[in-house]
Amino acid sequence: IAMSFVPIFVAYFVFFNYPGLLPTMTVNNGTLIQSPIQLDSIDVDADRKWRLLLPVAAECDETCQQVLYFSRQIHVGLGKYTPRVKRVLLVQAMPEGAFAIFLEQEHGEVEVVNISGSETAMRLNALVPGSDYQRFVFIMDPNGNVMMYYRPDQVGKPLQKDLKHLLKTSNIG
Repeated sequence: IAMSFVPIFVAYFVFFNYPGLLPTMTVNNGTLIQSPIQLDSIDVDADRKWRLLLPVAAECDETCQQVLYFSRQIHVGLGKYTPRVKRVLLVQAMPEGAFAIFLEQEHGEVEVVNISGSETAMRLNALVPGSDYQRFVFIMDPNGNVMMYYRPDQVGKPLQKDLKHLLKTSNIG
């Protein structure tokens, strides 16, 4: 009997008395937001899906187009989890001209949400201090919490790996 309880007591003792010995690594590639925020400008009650939030400037430059492309590839690459995720484009003004045509032809399934006049831009910018929030991709859970973000160089396999892990372990959405 002692052989089965000794490891439990040792683990308990180490956990509470020597927290520095515990591993501090995480498996996520993106940045976890310690205090997730909710955004009122995005309606999550309708379908309860995970969302990739893709903020863009008025004009979509090459980096923006690359992020849109990778986000589409990530979405398709989720396989059986694809129906649980929605891509949402956050814009300050509705796309016009060449950008609107590009979105319609290449990214027709993306939901476009106009965030002008809301606190959304300010709140997202506060999550990435010193940076322009429009260069990041955010993950929103089905409850409406923005809980992770990724730099443009992390959009691709790192984002897809984290998203698959979230969808595999989550019971919501």
